[in-house]
Amino acid sequence: MIRDRFPGFLMPASLLSALALAVLLAASASTLTQTAAAQPSPSDLADRLAQAQQEHIRQIDRLQITNRITAGMFDGQETTSTFVKVERDGRYVLEPVETDDFFDDDEITGFTGEIYIEMIRNAGSIVRETHDGHQVYRVTVDDPEFLAGLEGMDPLDEPMYDDFDDEDDFMADQVPESVTVWVDRSEMLIRAVRFSFGEENVTVNYRFSNYEVHSGLPVPMVTEVHIEGLEQLISEEDLAEAREAMKQMEAQLEQMPEAQREMIRQQIQPQMERLEQMLESGDIGKARVEVVDVVVN
Repeated sequence: MIRDRFPGFLMPASLLSALALAVLLAASASTLTQTAAAQPSPSDLADRLAQAQQEHIRQIDRLQITNRITAGMFDGQETTSTFVKVERDGRYVLEPVETDDFFDDDEITGFTGEIYIEMIRNAGSIVRETHDGHQVYRVTVDDPEFLAGLEGMDPLDEPMYDDFDDEDDFMADQVPESVTVWVDRSEMLIRAVRFSFGEENVTVNYRFSNYEVHSGLPVPMVTEVHIEGLEQLISEEDLAEAREAMKQMEAQLEQMPEAQREMIRQQIQPQMERLEQMLESGDIGKARVEVVDVVVN
């Protein structure tokens, strides 16, 4: 990663934190294969989700998913994760056993089907509506005690951000004020998720689309992320620091042997150019992740 190659290359943690959170959850969304049903209670809907999930993974013993980030700061980055089916508390789940260094196993585990089942079980309301042309249940979770217990939401708890100071991370100690999950009523799929952080006035939106079925498992081939309110958390000083960091990195590259310099430029230049575009346009809160390969068993 950039920090490994350039120890002096620093960027504002507030900027990277939000972007990493978006990328992190989007990439792991490939394993979201939950389901739902007619105006049920939270417990009934959660049970139906759990039952459908068992059916979805019935034919799967081992799953490998490769994601490619196609928009956002980490544009072009690919991540591959391998899951195996294991029995836990009387139910089968897909558990990560191998990932690359970009995302941590715990983060991927924290946002697979199990956490959404528990969210729905703790829902405060379930309402029918239409969302992006789909007939869905809008499930709202606003139980402070439950939300405070959610784990795996700190984007800096990642190998690529080990050196960042958590005190500078605006998401590190934040608990969502509410979580909204849109569940397709007929196809029983997760269509969208929203995390609302009231204190910071930040909303993180995820939209899952282009589902494909692989050996019975519905996989959202496209995940789009939009962080609303991020720009208000990034000061002009933060932006200036980011630009200065890019200048310093370019200066460090110029001092390297030509072959090494060109090799590193090929690896990181697209991300740096995209970051510069995002800084100039203010479009810093959006990302898109596509599944490029699915291997079952």
